[in-house]
Amino acid sequence: TILFENTLDRRGNFSYSYTPYVKPLQPFKSLKSRSKHLKVIKDMSINYVPNNISFYTNMSRYYYEQQLRELGEDGTSTQLPISVSKNFLWDRQFSLTWNLTKSINLSLQTMTNAHIEEPVGVVNKQLFPDEYEAWKDTVLTSIKNLGTPWNYNQTFNASYTAPFSKIPVLDYLSFN
Repeated sequence: TILFENTLDRRGNFSYSYTPYVKPLQPFKSLKSRSKHLKVIKDMSINYVPNNISFYTNMSRYYYEQQLRELGEDGTSTQLPISVSKNFLWDRQFSLTWNLTKSINLSLQTMTNAHIEEPVGVVNKQLFPDEYEAWKDTVLTSIKNLGTPWNYNQTFNASYTAPFSKIPVLDYLSFN
């Protein structure tokens, strides 16, 4: 009763992470003072490069088509329309961590789930070459536009720890 049935499930992903080790700048390290009050300035360091940058992308495409035969009572068959089910998704994630100083920490995470637009109907290069070209144009345009987002999350965290432990008069305090 089935003339043909095809299932395509394709997935691809790419991940990149960069974690440099760079010595932080310590502009006041060379101060020639033994004063405990200047310790907060002498120990100050600045990271001029992020601690970590990472990126992840994943594309998945599911396509299913089925052609049924309609068997008539007299034994003849007529062709029914082709049934199609398809889904084309693109997920992206980005993360940035930056400890700007010993007491200032920043982080950003974003995540996007997008749907790649496809025309309705069959995608079969051999059976329908004109429809295939229209499908290809629509999909490439959608990819260039980064798809149609259907879910987006973004998180930004910043923390600060006051360096009271390096100030003798205030070393009993803590502040975050």
